Amino acid sequence: MLIAIPPSDIQRLLRSLSLSAVEIKSLTNWPEALIEDYLSILDNVALLARAVDTKDNVIKKVVVVDITMSPYEITATDETVLYNTDGGNIVTNLLAGVKGRSYRLINVGSGGNKVTINPSGLEKLFGLNASEYMADQEAFLIVFEDTEGWN
Repeated sequence: MLIAIPPSDIQRLLRSLSLSAVEIKSLTNWPEALIEDYLSILDNVALLARAVDTKDNVIKKVVVVDITMSPYEITATDETVLYNTDGGNIVTNLLAGVKGRSYRLINVGSGGNKVTINPSGLEKLFGLNASEYMADQEAFLIVFEDTEGWN
């Protein structure tokens, strides 16, 4: 089960897992400078976690696509797309590329059907402006780069 935690709560939750300076002092023999450094590191980890979770101002998700959703238009909030091709072939269309955007595409079917992946407009997919096909149990991790397209 995927549970979405609002980005504003991530930093608060991480901070609640750490001890206060008074608690650390009572449990350890650390000098105050070390305690300050430790708390600073935890604070930076909390900030980093928040930044990672809000990349592109969206929380990424896992989507399961079946034949009834074909053709499937990949969205900016998708991260992992699982294609259940047991009911038939599925067509999926990529969004226009944004440098650094990535998707994990997996054909989880076992019925001998394929997923057809179409690039957007004139963009390249694995070096060509052409569709690519995924067989059963095949997976692609694709990342967009400005000059090379989706690879």
